[in-house]
Amino acid sequence: MNNLNTDILKCVAFDLDGTIYFGSRQLAPRAQEVIDYVRQKYGRVCFVTNNSALTRYQVFQRLCQLGVSVKEEEVLNSSYLISRYLVSNKLKNVWCIGTANLCQELKVNGIDPKSTNPDAIVIGYDYNFALPYIEEALKVYTPKCQIIVANTERVYPRDNGILTPGTGAIVAAFLHTVNRTDSVVLGKPNILMIDTVAKLYNLSAEEILMVGDTYESDIQMAETYGSQSMLIRNGSAEEYSCNSVSALQDLLSVL
Repeated sequence: MNNLNTDILKCVAFDLDGTIYFGSRQLAPRAQEVIDYVRQKYGRVCFVTNNSALTRYQVFQRLCQLGVSVKEEEVLNSSYLISRYLVSNKLKNVWCIGTANLCQELKVNGIDPKSTNPDAIVIGYDYNFALPYIEEALKVYTPKCQIIVANTERVYPRDNGILTPGTGAIVAAFLHTVNRTDSVVLGKPNILMIDTVAKLYNLSAEEILMVGDTYESDIQMAETYGSQSMLIRNGSAEEYSCNSVSALQDLLSVL
């Protein structure tokens, strides 16, 4: 894990599930207090999540409902990243394997999520995924299609700490079916999310601190990009990690 240099920090990027909240109903202790502290000391905060089952606005709403003071433009999720990527690459016709919310995010950005002549297959998370979803995609799929993936996470925590298969299981099923291994993965640990933060706020990599609970996505993304990082890990004695987001303020205040 990289050394922290808080003197140059201008933004703290928080992961959400497992860091700011747990499941859909439980806010981490002192989360708002820590966010307020970071805003005052470093100027900017943002919230980054691989959640592609919700629109950006819905993630923003969830934070508001949990009592977090946040602006919609401070929230980045995989649905939003997919839309930005498709628009910037002029891919307006796709077939989406994912939730109605993900399809809606695409629609509001001028993308047809159920095109019968797609340039790309988009794969996001859907708890109710079933094999007929792939069957429907196969009707319009051709080898020329790009395969654009929200993320390849193995599992997700649900309420009460229950683990459920993640988007990676859906991606693996589709890739195996079409006999391909290539895909464009946009979510963490891909650097697109943190690079988007840097470009939105005109920041250098070193001016961003990524705070998250998963080394293989949150911290690996930051390290690849060259940003600073803080791992939230229960019971950890490792340097530049802490056992909860509530401990982050105490640690930053002495650095």
